[in-house]
Amino acid sequence: HQTAKALVHCQYRFAHAIAAASFEAAAGQVLGLPNLNGPGKTTTLKCAAGLLTLTAGMADSLGFAPPRRSYGFLSRIGFAMGRRGQSHADVPVCDSLELRRVAYGLAGRR
Repeated sequence: HQTAKALVHCQYRFAHAIAAASFEAAAGQVLGLPNLNGPGKTTTLKCAAGLLTLTAGMADSLGFAPPRRSYGFLSRIGFAMGRRGQSHADVPVCDSLELRRVAYGLAGRR
């Protein structure tokens, strides 16, 4: 019997997920990051929300450091991620998001 360690050899490769990103969104503004597959849209949003920690550079969201995930920060941020295939193909994106807002009982614009 061979052990699993003898059958598997791990190799690690480090790559930059995001070389540079900078954007601003005003309170109540809807911000979209449309692009092709692979350029780091989801990774950028996860860094802005504090779900991923940067290995270099800095992130500032609403004046908070996202990786600290303080209550003040978490109570003021939200975003939705998904694939276009998860929405209705013949409904505009904004209408599709509105449908989800109503379905989840979320407040409308203030």
